[in-house]
Order: sequence, then C-alpha cells, then structure tokens
Amino acid sequence: MSNYIILILIHALSDLVFLGNTFSGLKEKKFLYLLVHVVIYMILLLLASLFLLFMPISLALLFVAINAGAHFIIDLVTSTLKTKFWQEEKENAYFITSALDQLLHVSLLLGTFHYFAPMYIG
Repeated sequence: MSNYIILILIHALSDLVFLGNTFSGLKEKKFLYLLVHVVIYMILLLLASLFLLFMPISLALLFVAINAGAHFIIDLVTSTLKTKFWQEEKENAYFITSALDQLLHVSLLLGTFHYFAPMYIG
C-alpha cells in the first residue's frame, strides 16, 4: 500500500471516524475537546509513522509534532469560523470552510511526508 494512502487513511480515521458528529460539534465549541482530538491524531500518526511507514523514531517524532501542531492551529481557526457561519445560518460558508479544513490537513500531511521521506528512504 502506498505511504500516501496510509497517511490519508490515518487522517480520515482520526479526523472523521474517531471524531464522530457529537465530538466534532464539541471540538468547535470547547478547547479541551480540540486538545483531545489532536492527541488522538498524534497517537495514530505516531503509530503509523513507526509501524507502517517505518520511520526512525526521531524523524517520526518531528513529523508528528509538526503535523499535530499545524492540525491544532488549522482546527482552532476553522472551528471558530465554522461555529460563526453555522450560527449565522451561512451553510455554504460553513461547508466551504469544512472542505478547506480537510484540504489544508491533507496537503500539509502529504507535503511534510514528501519532504521527510528522502531522509529515511534514501
């Protein structure tokens, strides 16, 4: 299986499957739920980095730290915007923000992997 597909699946599991609708709504309103979400993301990404992508631990930790930090910032901003748009009944803006959120997460994840991969493959 392609490493990029593994990363997309890990992202989908942590951001969509494990999050669920109820938790997702809470993440948009309460800081603690956002932190819990990012910790779940970090754990899954670290396990995948070590046991599916076979990264050395030091590189895996750096890769996960960058992605988790960025994930937190992206979610903090987009969650605030999504809450605002939902309250103002601007459904189009809400769904565009949701799509942009996913695009930013996946682009960053694949981009950082592409950057770090030569360090442990070649």
